[in-house]
Amino acid sequence: IIRGKPNLKSYSICLPDSATSTQCMCEECRRLDPVNAPKGVIAVFFPDRRSVPYVSSTDRVFTYMNRVAREVSQEYPKAVLACYAYGNYTAPPVRTVPHRNLMILSTVGNYTNFKEANNVERNLAGWKSFGNRLLWRPNVHMGFGMASPENFSRRIFADISLMAENGIFGVDYDTMGSEWATKALMYYMVCRAHYNPDRLDYDTLLVDYCWSGFRQAWKPVREYFLALERACDRAASENTKSPPALTWQQRFEQSYRLMEFTDYDRLDSCIAEAKSKADGDGDVLRRIERLEFAAGLGRRMKKVRSNAATPAERDEARRYIEDYLRKDPSAYPVDHPSLSVPK
Repeated sequence: IIRGKPNLKSYSICLPDSATSTQCMCEECRRLDPVNAPKGVIAVFFPDRRSVPYVSSTDRVFTYMNRVAREVSQEYPKAVLACYAYGNYTAPPVRTVPHRNLMILSTVGNYTNFKEANNVERNLAGWKSFGNRLLWRPNVHMGFGMASPENFSRRIFADISLMAENGIFGVDYDTMGSEWATKALMYYMVCRAHYNPDRLDYDTLLVDYCWSGFRQAWKPVREYFLALERACDRAASENTKSPPALTWQQRFEQSYRLMEFTDYDRLDSCIAEAKSKADGDGDVLRRIERLEFAAGLGRRMKKVRSNAATPAERDEARRYIEDYLRKDPSAYPVDHPSLSVPK
């Protein structure tokens, strides 16, 4: 690849996503795993899905990455090789020093679990201590994974601001699913965290966002977002197990917890007040209607996901989604898996 495209800024040697593959546990591979490496788990998929306690695999993975980097650097001494710090090899290595030509893409980050609240700061500080280029490549925008409004923008804003102050090389966000009705504020705050020359604080930017988009209705809209923030924080405080250690049922329960703690009546009250203060402004009313759709979507999907919905209620939920997205198709991806309503 390098011989064919020698002017590229970097070349990927990232390992493929583990998908449903269990890591090798032969004796030769296990010798590369220090016994004092951070504790973790490995996922086993056959004959059934389960998690097995084990240590981090970062040292074995970066032993391989270093071998590749050393060979490449003999012919191309300035080639930058991108590699993930992902899954069971997200934590920094214990005894293996990454080759200087490696650019590390850390996927650390999870805002649905307070147990991992400081992981981003600790992880990136650990990797940066080696002096390599460091890039943040998280899946955090997946959030709770439910078709319901959510807001952990304050926490991601704080992490990005910290990175900007500490020389992180760049970012690459995955799992941004164009869920504009339910996550627009978070998308906005991510952008503002990257471009914030005046170093404005989060709450100032929140007011600016609400005033710029909703004018006289800005106060109830701000309360709408703060209510969602409280729900996300409460759900994250109740989630105590790290994702790799969870069964599929436990993953669902952690995600569903957001819906349990979201006060949809409070959201409806904020929306009603915002409409009354919109002063007939058509653009503002359309933006409020999108927030209203998000709250209504969450209320309906909560019942559907709990299996408490009757066939008639499932049909109504399906019509609600279809009718709104027909007039506002950018509000939510029609093929998003979280929208599936059983017939």
